[in-house]
Amino acid sequence: MDQRWCFQCGSGYVADVTECLECGVGLVDEEPQSIDDLSERGTDQLAYELHEWSFESRRMVDQLLTARRLTHAWQGASLLVLEQDEQAVDGIVDEVELATLPTLDPEREQIVYEMGEWPTDSQSQLAAALGLAGVPHQFDVQGDLVVHAEDEGEVDGLVDEVTARIAAGDDGAEPRIELDGLATNELLSTVFVHVDKLRRNPHDPSAVLAFVEDAATLVRIKTPFGLTTPKWSEVVGLVQALASQYEEDLADFDDDHAAALAAAIRRELVQLV
Repeated sequence: MDQRWCFQCGSGYVADVTECLECGVGLVDEEPQSIDDLSERGTDQLAYELHEWSFESRRMVDQLLTARRLTHAWQGASLLVLEQDEQAVDGIVDEVELATLPTLDPEREQIVYEMGEWPTDSQSQLAAALGLAGVPHQFDVQGDLVVHAEDEGEVDGLVDEVTARIAAGDDGAEPRIELDGLATNELLSTVFVHVDKLRRNPHDPSAVLAFVEDAATLVRIKTPFGLTTPKWSEVVGLVQALASQYEEDLADFDDDHAAALAAAIRRELVQLV
């Protein structure tokens, strides 16, 4: 008899069932590997905590891993893989993250916010706030912000928050420092290494200390050659947001939020280093 499976919990169903009754996720045609199967293939394993992801995104990851014959198993929403496959799995995770980012719909009405008079730091703060709020947005060739008209109220609120800080003289403006191309690339490369560790373990002590130190430099450098100010502002905003997490009391620290920020920074930097 034909059968289908839940990739996440491994439950089997008859072929005409489309969704796991336990997990609520769509079924797959190939029986998933178990944790025991994974252990038989290698003792060195990595875990990707994907609790904040939608079922659809986790299923997309599972399908890509299966299609590329990469050994893997699921423990709830945690993806387990062999350490030797880390680079390939990272690529798939990044691929799915990019595919599921909120983007502008060309069929929906859009409005433009002029950014020409905004300081770089303030643009960074706004870009980071929009990203964390899940508001689809982009910057056009003039560097102005474009959003869906239906999100105008939420965007206005975020703009008001940032402009209020500017009016109060609290826009974070410090003297900009200029690094040459080699020094900039070295800085971005080291930050990439730090956030790659923090996205898996936001409390990695050496990565935290190194990231906070390098973040203090990164947020002060001028827009690197070859990048637009809005694009650099997004990177700076994310770095500032993660660095501020480590200023919180331990009781208020949000592991999932910090890991998501680290993953977002890594996604941006992988295109630059």
